[in-house]
Amino acid sequence: MEYNTPNKPTNAPLQLDMKHNPAVSPIWAKLLYKGVTKKDKMQSKIDALRDDPSAIFKGYLGKSLLDKHINPFFDRIMPDSTKLDVLKRQFKFQPHDRFNMTVGAKGGNPKMNLNWRF
Repeated sequence: MEYNTPNKPTNAPLQLDMKHNPAVSPIWAKLLYKGVTKKDKMQSKIDALRDDPSAIFKGYLGKSLLDKHINPFFDRIMPDSTKLDVLKRQFKFQPHDRFNMTVGAKGGNPKMNLNWRF
């Protein structure tokens, strides 16, 4: 019924000003330029993850979560002579001051270090 009322306000068609204004820099052009200059950014991040897989833990869990909650939890439940570092993926056993043994992964390869001082 509203279509038949004679006092219905009519919407005027939009008048778009399509002239170029040099004082305003278009944001989309900046974003496009940024995307073109950094087109290999995704591949470089994938290569970085291959080199350091612990970055996945940093991204998902966050370093602050590891520092505030996860590492202190392992420090409380493990004996004093052992230490577990989740971020570095290392387990350290130190029964006394002159001997320590570290087992962990560095660069994707498992490593075992023995440090024995006489």
